[in-house]
Amino acid sequence: MPPGIRGYYYDPEKKKYFKILPNHAAPPGSSYSHENVRKARREAQVLHGVDSLSLIAGLTNSQKERERKKAQRQPRTRLVQRSKLLQNPVGSLMGLAREHGCQPRREQAEVSAATYVKAFKRRLLLKSSDPAERFTAIAFDPSTQGLVGGTSSSVRYDLIQAVPRDAFPLLSEDEEDKWKDQAYKTISEFITASEITSIKLSSLRTLVFTLQGGAFPPKALITPLCSPDTVEAYGHLDNGSIEDYVLKKTSTLYCSAICPSGRRVAIGSDRGVILMSQDSVGGSVQTLRNSDWKPRPFNTISDVLATEFLDNHTIAAGQRDGYIQLMDVRMDGRGGRVLRVKHPSSVTHVRQVDASKIIACGLQSSLNMYDLRFPELPAWKKRAMQPTQAVLEYDHFNDFRTDLGFDIDVELGLVAAGRDDNTVRLYSLHTAKVLRSNASMPLKERPRCIAFAAMKMDHKPSSLLVGASDEVLEFSW
Repeated sequence: MPPGIRGYYYDPEKKKYFKILPNHAAPPGSSYSHENVRKARREAQVLHGVDSLSLIAGLTNSQKERERKKAQRQPRTRLVQRSKLLQNPVGSLMGLAREHGCQPRREQAEVSAATYVKAFKRRLLLKSSDPAERFTAIAFDPSTQGLVGGTSSSVRYDLIQAVPRDAFPLLSEDEEDKWKDQAYKTISEFITASEITSIKLSSLRTLVFTLQGGAFPPKALITPLCSPDTVEAYGHLDNGSIEDYVLKKTSTLYCSAICPSGRRVAIGSDRGVILMSQDSVGGSVQTLRNSDWKPRPFNTISDVLATEFLDNHTIAAGQRDGYIQLMDVRMDGRGGRVLRVKHPSSVTHVRQVDASKIIACGLQSSLNMYDLRFPELPAWKKRAMQPTQAVLEYDHFNDFRTDLGFDIDVELGLVAAGRDDNTVRLYSLHTAKVLRSNASMPLKERPRCIAFAAMKMDHKPSSLLVGASDEVLEFSW
């Protein structure tokens, strides 16, 4: 191949060199003007690739390198391009099924969820004996069908344990009249030093509840539940061995979460996340000792108002400053932490949707779903406090309250959120559409605790439990 000469173009058909003329000096229709030579180079690139540039003489090495980089940036029109829909966070819920023309499963789930909530029936489960008390947290034990709730008033704080009325015979006719309007009856009341902020039940049937703190230091109390056969003999759901842990250098406890294995508890506080781990893996859960659970702090610069385990080792911590921090409990220091999501306001609840998505509820009427697979926030966005782009945004209403209830049910595809107007709003988890139901009727007071629970033993869908004022209500099919 003839060598290239700078400023000249080699015509392989005529086998001659021609000087490349400026556009204004070249005669009309000249093939050797600067503009026509550039077009020839582009055509050669499309037809033969980058190596064909060597056919065009008159280019220096730097010019060839610029043309090569320019060709790499241009789209290769003769190849199948990746859909831009799959590169957008908003389109991550659609996936390849939408690309192939299939009906998305999320739309089918929305129809099922809407049909389910339309048939909701309201039932009074439990009512506090003192009208001045307010339910602050609830949990349900499927094994014993027991209900555990925390109540607070201006003079006392209680942990209430209740069972269905027909669990075992009542003692007198007076009790029959007392509980006749309720589906549950109280069998035990445990007075606490401060308000109960959260109640969680692990897969190992270990009950964990946190005390907010105030005049007395905040505490985390852990107790195993007794077997269903011994509830009547004990007279309460736990086996009586309640261990309390005073968390030092902490003034307030806000929330808690238990990992799937039941061996770790993540507690949100004004200090950060306090991890309670059960080291005696081979020991019996029914025989707890003070050495079984050991606290380990993960300090943060802002209060942690919400915690959720994404797996046995990863914690999602929602902070007052709006950041959702992911923590790996297997690593010490800050090496296992990353600020993955920035919510528009303070985060009061975090729930896991699937392996890659979470949903966060907070103040200023913010309720969004986020995809964790997308890159971490750039440094300039962190400094500018720019919120992360959400996959879905739900029509929520809560200006400033941090004590409103929230929960989701992935199987049913439902989101239940307490609102500032004393109602519970139900949404489709996958489409954010508002679903109509009698559960959205106004309550006595704002719903402070909401939970989905499998109340039925015959594999029926979960029921929605709502604690508002001095009542615990059930909405089910």
